[in-house]
Amino acid sequence: MWTDDALHRLERMPPYLAELVREDVEQCLRAGNERVVTYDRLLGPLTGERIEWEPEAERRLDNVPSAVRAMAKIELERTAVERGDTRITVALMEEVKARYFGMGAAKDRR
Repeated sequence: MWTDDALHRLERMPPYLAELVREDVEQCLRAGNERVVTYDRLLGPLTGERIEWEPEAERRLDNVPSAVRAMAKIELERTAVERGDTRITVALMEEVKARYFGMGAAKDRR
């Protein structure tokens, strides 16, 4: 079951992205015997871990286009958790951006 605010946020994502997010979130909740998708659970790391954000990293996330911001947040938090980190840094953001979009690496070469 999805709360109204979580469903509203999901519906605002591009259709291809919404379907991926829906599948990931529902699979994670089933694995943890959870039944309700809340707004916070939708945007939080899928592992249930608590992740902190550096203030500059939060400011940069605000600059990400709204259509992909939720997915970017999920991927950044998932990457941090997989590494055993509990904090999102600007360096991690740059690394993930370079991996997915081929950006950031050229910036470092200047």
